[in-house]
Amino acid sequence: MLIIFVCLTGLVELVMESETLRKIQVRGHGLAGSFKDRTIVEWLQVHNPTELDFRKVSNECGRIHRMLLQFMFMVDTLRDLYTT
Repeated sequence: MLIIFVCLTGLVELVMESETLRKIQVRGHGLAGSFKDRTIVEWLQVHNPTELDFRKVSNECGRIHRMLLQFMFMVDTLRDLYTT
């Protein structure tokens, strides 16, 4: 499961046995991996080889992505309110 951490209070959680997006992107494609669209998808496919597992993780990533977009919108809105 992909876990995204948002630090609001100054606390940080240490996640052992994890890989950073940077490591994943560089491993198969070198420095250009960060700019390729399929790098993360390919990594997810390798680590979720069955169709069902891949579908589950894809849905989870989509859900997390939507939550992050909502959070960023909220932060932008609050910043705009306090800076105007």
